[in-house]
Amino acid sequence: MESSAVAVLARTAECAALLFIGYKLRSAQLFSATDAEAAQRLAGYLTLPALVLHSCNVLPPLTWHALLGAPVVLAASAAAAGFCWLRFRQRHTRERALLCGSAVGSDAAAIAVPFVEAVAGPAGVAAACSALIANTLAVCIGSYLLTGSAGPAFPESYKHDDGGSYRGEWRGLTKEGLGVYTYQSGARYEGEWRNNLKDGRGVYYFPKGGTYEGEWAGGVMSGTGLRTYSSGKVVAGRWEGGQLAAPLELWQCAAAAEGAAEAALAARRVVVGGGKPIDAAQLLVVQPVLWAALLGLSLNALALPLPGSIAAVAAALAPANKALMLLSAGMLLQPSLPQPRQISDVTAVVAARTAAALFCVANALVLLPGCGHPVGQLSVLAAAAVLLSPIPPLALEFTRNFRLNEALSTACRDASLPASAALLLLLALGVGCLGLIPVALPGPAQPLELQLLLQNAAAADASGAAAMLAAIMVMLAAAIVLAAGYIQEKFAPEKSVKMRYAGPAAAAAAAAAVEQAGGGAAAGHAPRTPPAAPPAALARGGSGGCGCCCSSSSGWQLGWNQQQHWAPVPRSGSSSSSSSSSNSSSSSRSSRCQAAHRDMLCEVAMQGQQQQQLQSHLQIQQESPSCLENFQLAKWHARQRLLQQQQRKQQLCQSMQAARAQLRTSSTRPMLLQANRLMAR
Repeated sequence: MESSAVAVLARTAECAALLFIGYKLRSAQLFSATDAEAAQRLAGYLTLPALVLHSCNVLPPLTWHALLGAPVVLAASAAAAGFCWLRFRQRHTRERALLCGSAVGSDAAAIAVPFVEAVAGPAGVAAACSALIANTLAVCIGSYLLTGSAGPAFPESYKHDDGGSYRGEWRGLTKEGLGVYTYQSGARYEGEWRNNLKDGRGVYYFPKGGTYEGEWAGGVMSGTGLRTYSSGKVVAGRWEGGQLAAPLELWQCAAAAEGAAEAALAARRVVVGGGKPIDAAQLLVVQPVLWAALLGLSLNALALPLPGSIAAVAAALAPANKALMLLSAGMLLQPSLPQPRQISDVTAVVAARTAAALFCVANALVLLPGCGHPVGQLSVLAAAAVLLSPIPPLALEFTRNFRLNEALSTACRDASLPASAALLLLLALGVGCLGLIPVALPGPAQPLELQLLLQNAAAADASGAAAMLAAIMVMLAAAIVLAAGYIQEKFAPEKSVKMRYAGPAAAAAAAAAVEQAGGGAAAGHAPRTPPAAPPAALARGGSGGCGCCCSSSSGWQLGWNQQQHWAPVPRSGSSSSSSSSSNSSSSSRSSRCQAAHRDMLCEVAMQGQQQQQLQSHLQIQQESPSCLENFQLAKWHARQRLLQQQQRKQQLCQSMQAARAQLRTSSTRPMLLQANRLMAR
């Protein structure tokens, strides 16, 4: 048992060293993220299939227990997707699709397979084939369809009335970006579009043969370009309005022609439509690791060896997979905190993936029939490594194809990389210390290696190591869920109080409440806090006005609209007042003054209610234990709102003083008394 633990520790240290070397290579700016992605792509299409075929070829036939990793991966992926769907069910469809799609599947080829190869050798890789198949299904079908539930970014094709069809990018109902237009005559344009017109660089294929490669403007050839006729004649020059304006040398138009060819290639590659099961099936059939795992398991079950040449190539390429994958993963391992508004979503996605994986693996180790068999146990442990791997790069590609929030998807993947590396290291250490891995170091193929695995795993099972590992996984999953809940509560978006003008009916009710409460202060009731004042525009009363509204001869006055803004509103009876006599004008002015003061009283009552709501909201923030973390931020926002209301209160007092000075000369004595009472309060 001690020799097994020491051997596993040594292999784990080797994997950690490769990750660290890759991280330092990227930090020293010797390689970029593009180089790391290219290396991973090369390994995924070349060395990983070779490793899978080589591992299945050198081992004796495995039992059906090697397939137990597949249901564990599928169950964990479904659990993570279900949790995220419930967690984000009230979010926008596009956000929910992105977050749920990121929670399904993993990048097993990047870290999981190298770890399994280093710790368990070819036997571990062969036992992980079923988990790799299930993970490929989860990514290409589950993650793709969940992300595609947001709907396609662009329609698959648009048929015009003139018989032509367009396939490309749109902005609203306008062709904008890159696209391909095929005319009914057989002509075709591939390139850039702007405002439904060919604009930029592109290639036009004439129906009778010949092309134009160059610049466009306003739907016609405009700029430098090359015109190639069907006879082979080439004309280079500067074009204006579709006609040749000035001939040029070929080398002078080479840059424009090359740019047009690149734009045409990009236009043909624009992803349109998508999100259907048939698209997921097409994506699935081009995954090399899927076919390599299926072929390897089939040949192993039938006890058929690989052909000699293929076996030799696989044996030569397989040893390079571990170093290439771990070094490139280390280059991409750049820890960085997401933006504050993204922390809650990123934490929920990573926690859902990790907790679902740990719970499902722990239950499988204890409850799944056949998991007591050593091969089944190794298959489930390999599935755990697959599930704990980071978010696959295909999830980011799906986000780009459907034009979702790429920044959020990148933040989720960047957060999952260091978390996956740490969890896989802990898993390898735990498995090694509990004696669940064979003593034999992975090396050249030996038939005795599987027997050593069986003997060592049987001894570990007799000691209850699998049950102990399952208990540790359950406790770790519970700790992750609790930590994620605390982080989400701490960084939850602030829920600000929104106050809106309730309309004239509510304002009249508030004014009536103010009039009824006129004697409340004298009866011993505590007076309400004075409300905020209206904007400064109120204090600038016009000649003959009341100081509460700015009137004009055009029949408009400054009033309070339903969006809490001061805006000109039509004045009732403006046409009749313009043709009335001086007596009717004075009476109309008096009625307008009374109406303005009545509106002012309504505003006073509404502002008083709003200030009381702010104070009660602040008191709730102080008394509620669940909001203590956000109390300082809420207190600052509430204080800012109170300061703004105090400024408006001062302006309102100034306007009322001006109105009272004007009313002293009028016969509206009751309104003056009411204004004095309001000022006293």
